[in-house]
Amino acid sequence: QKREGLMVTMTDQECADTIERTNGGFGTTTLALVASEKRRIRLLSVAGIPPSTKTVRDGSYPYTKTFFMVTGPDLSPAAARFIRFVFSPEGNSILARVGHVPLP
Repeated sequence: QKREGLMVTMTDQECADTIERTNGGFGTTTLALVASEKRRIRLLSVAGIPPSTKTVRDGSYPYTKTFFMVTGPDLSPAAARFIRFVFSPEGNSILARVGHVPLP
């Protein structure tokens, strides 16, 4: 951050916006963000392995980000329904379609 001319963003969306609008821009983001928001960002391969749900699932793409759902002891009925939906076949299908690899 001390280096002059570097851009620092606070959110994933701000980072993606900056990458998109900066000629030759380079930065970090997730496959899921690029897929779900239909971003105009070229994803880079690592050691010739492109990032995809297939290469993440089979372990050949080495970089992943795990998301967790954390709840307290007093789970509302709406939150419980949402969690059941996320883990349902339909929820898993939506996650996979936008670049996530749902865990078993």
